[in-house]
Amino acid sequence: MKIDTDTVTTCYDTPIAGMRSYNQPLIVCQKCNVPKIKEQFLVHHKTAGFPSTDIHCKDCRNEYNRLQYAKNKEKRKVQNIESRKLHSKKYKETSNIRMKKYTKNLTDDYLVNLIYRGTNLKSSEIKQLPELIEIKRLIIKTKRLCKTLQHLEQV
Repeated sequence: MKIDTDTVTTCYDTPIAGMRSYNQPLIVCQKCNVPKIKEQFLVHHKTAGFPSTDIHCKDCRNEYNRLQYAKNKEKRKVQNIESRKLHSKKYKETSNIRMKKYTKNLTDDYLVNLIYRGTNLKSSEIKQLPELIEIKRLIIKTKRLCKTLQHLEQV
């Protein structure tokens, strides 16, 4: 069976703005009725295990989302406030756990942050100086050791 290439809808002959390749089949947006390549449509990966392409192009979807946000701005603010109240305790608990691990293990990122706050160096410059990071780590370990020894002497 031979396919008639003249009747197949592709964008081989008609380049479209933002298009990467010319031999992909076109999809017609259900809102603006403009044929576009698949990359200009959102792909949903949570549809019964099979990815599906949105029926509206990204431009039309963005326009719709902008209008909906403007229309329901106050309602969204209230929802955000309620959501923050509902989840703030859980967020604080997980945040505290993360920070304890971060500070206890004296990770490089934590030390770079400490050095960055105390100097005029950029974090990229600090990361290029591993000996500076190691010196900061030793200083903190020494201070922690002194604190524990003072605490033991008091008891």
